[in-house]
Amino acid sequence: MPTDVPFQTSTGFLISQLGVLATRSWMDVLAQRDLTPHHHAILLTLLAAGPMGATALADATLVDPRNMGPVLTPLERRGLISRSDDPTDRRRRTVELTDSGVAAAKELAVAAGSIEEDLLAPLDTTQRDALRRHLLLLWQHARSTPDEVEPRA
Repeated sequence: MPTDVPFQTSTGFLISQLGVLATRSWMDVLAQRDLTPHHHAILLTLLAAGPMGATALADATLVDPRNMGPVLTPLERRGLISRSDDPTDRRRRTVELTDSGVAAAKELAVAAGSIEEDLLAPLDTTQRDALRRHLLLLWQHARSTPDEVEPRA
């Protein structure tokens, strides 16, 4: 593929194409496990943070709170999570991983690590850290409103 064609060297194009390649790999991993990207986010969030209220989990995983019930139901049916009433607040539902859910989340974390390792193979640790910081900054900027963007120093 020629690299002197302007659109093929533009940052937006390169980010987009890498996103497509990463998404394909990731969707294959999820499809093999009959999971969705939301399921992945939920399992790994619960693995990292422990039991959480459903609303907090929705916020942490970028799932619309109105959709959280239908997103959680397949995970509960498969025995990967359990939902229970919060003993301190009956209006609140707590979501936690089961033992099977912990195993599934750890397996997903390994799979994600393999995909990321393959994608970032040409970069050393310093370059990977810098790329991650820059992508996070760009993502935060893209998700913010104009009033939320901090001025540059």
